Amino acid sequence: MIGRRALLAGLAVAPATAVTAMPAIDADAELLALGPQYDAARAAKDLVFARDDYDEWESDAALDVVNDIVGEIMTTPARTPAGLGLKARVVRDQMYLSNGWRRDEIAPKSMNGYDDLVLSLIEDLT
Repeated sequence: MIGRRALLAGLAVAPATAVTAMPAIDADAELLALGPQYDAARAAKDLVFARDDYDEWESDAALDVVNDIVGEIMTTPARTPAGLGLKARVVRDQMYLSNGWRRDEIAPKSMNGYDDLVLSLIEDLT
C-alpha cells in the first residue's frame, strides 16, 4: 500500500517531469525560421504569375525558390506543435496548388477519396 507521503511526493514530482518532457519551442527554431522565407517566396511567385507578361524563365525561377524552401521544410524534422503546424500549412498549400484548387472552395474536387480526409486533418493542425 502506498502511503500518503509517498503519493504526495509522487504528485509533486509529476508536473515537473511532464513539463521537462515537452520539447522546448526553440527545438524547432531552424524549421520555424523557414516559415517566413516560404511565405515570401510564395508571395513573390504569386506576383510573377499575376502579371500578363511573365516569361517561362521568371516563372521557373520563382517556382524553384518555393520548391527549394519546401524541400528544406520537408527534410527538417518537426519537434513541436508549432513545427508540425508549419509543415501542415505547407502541405495544405502544396495540395491546393498541385490540384488547382482554390482555398475559398467549400469542398475541393478530390482526385481520390483520401484528399478530403487529408485536408481535414491538415486544417485541424493549422
